[in-house]
Amino acid sequence: NATSYVKSTNSVIDNLIKIKVSGNANSITDEAVVYFANNPASSGSEKWFSYEATAPSLYTVKSNKNYAINVLSDANTSIAVPLAFKAGANGNYTLKATEIGNFTLCSGVTLEDLKTGSTQNILTNTVYNFTATTTDNANRFVLHFASSVGVNEIGKTNGGIYAYDNNIYVNANEQVKQIAVYNTLGQLVKTVNNVNGLQKINMNGNATGYYIVKVICDKNVYSEKVLVK
Repeated sequence: NATSYVKSTNSVIDNLIKIKVSGNANSITDEAVVYFANNPASSGSEKWFSYEATAPSLYTVKSNKNYAINVLSDANTSIAVPLAFKAGANGNYTLKATEIGNFTLCSGVTLEDLKTGSTQNILTNTVYNFTATTTDNANRFVLHFASSVGVNEIGKTNGGIYAYDNNIYVNANEQVKQIAVYNTLGQLVKTVNNVNGLQKINMNGNATGYYIVKVICDKNVYSEKVLVK
């Protein structure tokens, strides 16, 4: 009818990203939203899956629950959010960031494809193309949200050094000479040399627990204690 909408269709909420998936197998699409706010970390809208068997499904995972809209705390820290995908049919697919709010709480959002190992800044490069089958692992992607100070200014809060899903991540916009990982006994466990951008250090085969990550750059040295579990 002629009733006006309360919310403008052109408005974009700060600290929000909406990602849409589409494929060449059919015209069915799906969306997932991640939003940072002053809400409890359990907030959001749980995922309802389509009755159409060939429909693609896109959703985030938090506390072993699936969310279509995932509301997270606005704490100024780096965080990794699992972005799950189920292909309803084999084919080529596209992820696109269709809405991007002004990220006052975040300096960058990196999309990681766990199947191919590729990464890209989804805020500046909003389209990602990939292939998928119905038998693929649903845990395909991760969204890495960098704290508003840290990932691109790694020395200020060390927000660019964190652990997720048995991996250690280091993200810096300056050249990194070396990343060294030590256990709590001071023993060197892993080293990575001459890298930049988002780096993923696989900790499979190492004991669960705390590790010290030392990042040596051209002009600065940073360190952070992370929990690998």
